[in-house]
Amino acid sequence: MIVEKKIKKNLDKIYNAALSAANPINCVGKFLEEKDDILKIGNKKYDLNYYKKIYIISFGKAAYEMAIGAQKILKKKITKGLIVSNTSSKKKIPGFRFIESSHPVPDNRSVKAANAIISLLDKTKKNDLVIFPVSYTHLRAHETSLQLVCRRLREKKTGGGGGGGGGGGG
Repeated sequence: MIVEKKIKKNLDKIYNAALSAANPINCVGKFLEEKDDILKIGNKKYDLNYYKKIYIISFGKAAYEMAIGAQKILKKKITKGLIVSNTSSKKKIPGFRFIESSHPVPDNRSVKAANAIISLLDKTKKNDLVIFPVSYTHLRAHETSLQLVCRRLREKKTGGGGGGGGGGGG
């Protein structure tokens, strides 16, 4: 009995550690750090004094939780946020708009969400920072270059190359 209790206790510890490691709020905290107005995303640093506005556009099944993670770190520095997910939001996050989308087959809600993202991006300026937490099982976002993703979105928006300015955008 004592051995079984020890085994169960160890299994519970392993299980709880796995849940904590996979928690989207915790995952954001591993890749997004802010100290003394310097934002570190992975190994890239951004001087927040350069940026007039900070936007969060979070999408995927864990978009809501990732937005909470970003808000816990950046707090009131976030100008506006957009959450796109096929899972309903639990409660409102101040400054964030939630749009329910569909998965895996796009529908009218997906089009509405894409248009909202484009509309928000159209309002951004050179010295605005847009952060895209993406939750997608097959994307392996932790292995994707943030700069590549952001540059491609910026190129699509501007119709050209480059983009990014200031603390290390493109």
